[in-house]
Amino acid sequence: MAFKLIESAEAHWRRAHARTGVGAIRLTPATRSADSPKAPADTRYAQPSHIFTARIDNFLSTDSDCRHKTMPAPAARRPIERSATVSRRPHWHTVAQHWRALFLAVCSCVLPLIMSGPTTANADVAAPVHVYVAGDSTASTYTTGQAPRTGWGQALPVFFNSNAVVVNVAKSGASSKSFIDLGRLDHILGLITKGDYLLISFGHNDEKSDDPTRYTIPATTYKSYLSQYIDKARDKGANPVLITPVERRRFNSAGAITPTHGEYPAAMTELATAKRVPLIDLTASSTRLWNAQGVEGTKNYFMILPAGVYPDYPDGIEDNTHFQAYGAIQVARLIAHSLNSQAVIPAADFQKLDDKIPTSAIVWPTTAPY
Repeated sequence: MAFKLIESAEAHWRRAHARTGVGAIRLTPATRSADSPKAPADTRYAQPSHIFTARIDNFLSTDSDCRHKTMPAPAARRPIERSATVSRRPHWHTVAQHWRALFLAVCSCVLPLIMSGPTTANADVAAPVHVYVAGDSTASTYTTGQAPRTGWGQALPVFFNSNAVVVNVAKSGASSKSFIDLGRLDHILGLITKGDYLLISFGHNDEKSDDPTRYTIPATTYKSYLSQYIDKARDKGANPVLITPVERRRFNSAGAITPTHGEYPAAMTELATAKRVPLIDLTASSTRLWNAQGVEGTKNYFMILPAGVYPDYPDGIEDNTHFQAYGAIQVARLIAHSLNSQAVIPAADFQKLDDKIPTSAIVWPTTAPY
């Protein structure tokens, strides 16, 4: 199409100069002699492919009306000292050449930008990074029929802006083993792309030695299953992050939290060091938070509900493992702060890390997302 535009421009200049005669020179072909009959009145204007012999002094004339001049008779001419063979191009061709050169120069600058696709800034706006969550019931997304129960993966989006999208694939009751056996890791691997993040947090159900479908041994199979998440995420160009299991609300007689995860947090820490994976020690940070809030203060964090207040829990409930909306928000804050302070995810992707977040910021879907 570009070359059709150039040809159209050339045709326009031909028509314009054919009407006005500007730039045209009436020449005498080199083959004409003194005895030849006079050239017909419609002698053609010179074309690029025509070669003529003309006296140099005629070409030096500045008379703007030279196209109407009649060549003097041979006898009246002064002696010819020399002649030249000149390829004469009409004015329209010269201008068209300039337009052609300009057009090609612009194309050489613009076309590479078009072919290369959007700039990095535009690409970032159009395609934010995704933060995938692989975990258990402490991280899961709960529905309206289960509110106010909330997983920290469900609350995590409130601490990210539009540069990052949280995709919570955590499964209630899952261990590092059963999550893979159920096809949940494969689901993530079918979506995750280069530059995305995979947050990996298991331990609560890996501890269930009476259930062979979920149980793993800290020093061996636990590390082996976690390694699959790490290696397969990296194969996709994504960034794995290990998160030790959040501590339960279990106080001793002295009012201090009693550790409940045995050797699993230490095993995950060792694996993170061996594989050079960022580690968020949520076991330690949540323990500090529970100890700071104390026995009574932590009741607002966990699913400790009185009877007759929540329609879906008419008899009330005392669950020291799972969170209300407020507790999930605070645990998600611990994770977001750690991701930010370790520069695992760019600081520009976070928001409201120290703001008071209302529980109304939590979204409970009508159906489970996965």
